[in-house]
Amino acid sequence: MSQIRGVARRVLHFVVRLAPPRTRGWGDAMIGEMDHIDDDWAALLWALGGTLALCRCSLIEHLRNLRNLLADEVPAQREATHLIKSILSGVGVAVVVLIISMLTLTTLQRAYWVEPSQARLAQLLFAVVIPDALCLLAALALWRPQRRLASGLLAAGAALGAHSIIFFVA
Repeated sequence: MSQIRGVARRVLHFVVRLAPPRTRGWGDAMIGEMDHIDDDWAALLWALGGTLALCRCSLIEHLRNLRNLLADEVPAQREATHLIKSILSGVGVAVVVLIISMLTLTTLQRAYWVEPSQARLAQLLFAVVIPDALCLLAALALWRPQRRLASGLLAAGAALGAHSIIFFVA
């Protein structure tokens, strides 16, 4: 198994493990179908598409649970408000990380010592690798004490990563 296919499998497996129970069977089917894709890059794109779809389904499931919480009594409304604030805080942290990374990229591209041949690598590094790595590390560090904040970080990081990789590959 190539490294690209291994990364694709691990990413999809990680997201399936975090997905709500109702969508895990679907995620396992995506992992099984990925084995039938011959090209490693196509398998990576399949895994990213599956990741994005599972994140979307997970978000819908969380919103459905949030609606059910809001339908209950006032303490549940406070819990739902806390849930929304926590998840949006995670998304906000991911956006700040992306902004800082993009500002660094812009500054590096204007520097006289950066060669034009290195521009594509710098774009990939500062637009995909660093923001996604920071989001993943922060989410892993916060998973136990702040699971909802970590969920927001993971959702934003997954969406950013899928979008960026599709942009750079296409």
